Amino acid sequence: MRFLLSSPYGKVFVSNTPESFPEEAARHLQHLIADCTAIALSGGSTPAPVYEQLGKLLSENQGGKVHSWFQIDERMVMPTHLDSNQRLIKAALFGKDQPNHIRFFAVPIVEGPPEVISRHYAQILAENLPIGPHGLPAFDLAILGIGDDGHTASLFPDTSWLVEDDELFKSVWVSSQKSFRLTVPFHMLQQAKNLVFLASGERKAGIMQRILSGHGDELPAAVVARSSETVDWLLDPAAAKNISI
Repeated sequence: MRFLLSSPYGKVFVSNTPESFPEEAARHLQHLIADCTAIALSGGSTPAPVYEQLGKLLSENQGGKVHSWFQIDERMVMPTHLDSNQRLIKAALFGKDQPNHIRFFAVPIVEGPPEVISRHYAQILAENLPIGPHGLPAFDLAILGIGDDGHTASLFPDTSWLVEDDELFKSVWVSSQKSFRLTVPFHMLQQAKNLVFLASGERKAGIMQRILSGHGDELPAAVVARSSETVDWLLDPAAAKNISI
């Protein structure tokens, strides 16, 4: 990854080519993960090929360290559904055989109200996350995507995503998606020690230019990035093409 610039929203890195983005991003993540125990993962089309490359890099145990992996968000679909984030993560990152040094805590999707599922996963987070500097459970690293509308995780602009509360995981109705989503709230991303945003393709060029130029400060991804201490943006050349240095 080639360093491009520093901004109020974090450091921006760009891959050498579109084709090399998954491997270059995976190597960047591998370096960060070496110092982490608790890692949170988003789903989506951009992270999937990066996870595949990362899985290959992590196939050998890194010094015997045990990593715990958590979901950042999930759709209200069963784990075998094509739209399931945990299905994507398991297939891309872990493959058929999950290594012994990796613990993956998936959202326990069952038939029933989304708030029951979110409370169950909140308890899993409370029991398995390390305590951060603010005395609350916190991720060492959160790997995020970004939508064309500026959403990240399942914090969508048309939801009350900035409401302050002490929940670790919650269910939200997303009008634009006409469905419930399950997600960590804003404060959980804000308290993560490290954040990495992944963005690739020309469809992300507009939103990246808008955020990094300071014209999207009301958007969830921009607020999360600006309020966090250590943030890296990993982009391919197409996503970075409108960014002015």
